[in-house]
Amino acid sequence: MDTIIEYLKKPIFKRLFILAIICLVLYILRGMISLLLMTFILIYIFSTIQEGIYKFLSRFFKVNIYVVTAGVYIAVVALFAVIIRMYLPEIITQMTSLVSSVTGAFDSASGQDISNADNPFSRLLSYISSNIDISKYISSGSTGIINFLKNVGTTGLYVFLALLMSLFFLLEKKSIREFFSRFKNSKLYWMYNDTAYIMKKFANSFGKVIQNQIIISLINCCLSVIMLIILKMPYILGLGTMIFVLGLVPVAGVFISLIPLSIVAYTTGGLIKVVYILILVAVLHSIECYILNPKLMSRTAKMPVFCTFLVLIISDKLMGAWGLIMGIPLTMFLLDLFDVIPDSALGKHTDVLSDGSQGKDARP
Repeated sequence: MDTIIEYLKKPIFKRLFILAIICLVLYILRGMISLLLMTFILIYIFSTIQEGIYKFLSRFFKVNIYVVTAGVYIAVVALFAVIIRMYLPEIITQMTSLVSSVTGAFDSASGQDISNADNPFSRLLSYISSNIDISKYISSGSTGIINFLKNVGTTGLYVFLALLMSLFFLLEKKSIREFFSRFKNSKLYWMYNDTAYIMKKFANSFGKVIQNQIIISLINCCLSVIMLIILKMPYILGLGTMIFVLGLVPVAGVFISLIPLSIVAYTTGGLIKVVYILILVAVLHSIECYILNPKLMSRTAKMPVFCTFLVLIISDKLMGAWGLIMGIPLTMFLLDLFDVIPDSALGKHTDVLSDGSQGKDARP
């Protein structure tokens, strides 16, 4: 019995117990998960940008860290305001037209005899449409995206609250760090070190993977839009938005985007454009696998493709659409927490509780 008790006192069981408490609290607050995740992601990203700009400017002249923080937020908010005002209505219009075009192509193919189709691509569309009601899935999924874009009021409120909370966090990092350090000498001291350890691991692994997904998705989106313009494809803003959103889903997102891209290419330019799109997707996937991923993360932190798809399937069943984006980062966090992957494999990370300052010049 004593041996069992001593074994249960090991740090791993203590951390598992604390992790279970955290999961229980998050389950109770599940209605706020979207806001909490958005706030954390913004804190991590803005903290990275803040530190990078501060270190760069400090080479040339003394700069206040809080001025840098305020400047970053003003610039980003202004940029998003301009994008929303100028492009959001057009994005919604193009997404609606894109959905109609894709579903129309499947509806048209469903009425054809496979043996009478003009080419292999037409036969493939006919076979898929005759065996799977793909229009239902496209319409339901795309309607959700369009409704999300149209519901700017609710979405805007969440984004505004997340921006506000992340701004206050970055401006008060020193005070927040001092406040939580008080728990070290409180009656909850027994869980302080392990909770801090879990939070640090979460920020390092989850935050780093999410940041990398966003960077990779943004690069893929920019390269894709340039190529789509060269190919004279329609719905550039709609397709670009779709590529960026699906790019947040590791590995699978690139291939999922291939379906609507191929259909739009076929309806506007025939098989030759479909070939160009296939080449584009192959190039983008190669860039992601052999250039961006190795640059941003070590090979020891990469998951096999089979494991990636398995995690995506499970997380989709457990968390829905959020699971496709959050499943891999959460898995990387658990692997990092149990030392399956070394800290160095995740690359340089941002300490969100570090004020980024170097001496008294950085303080107001």
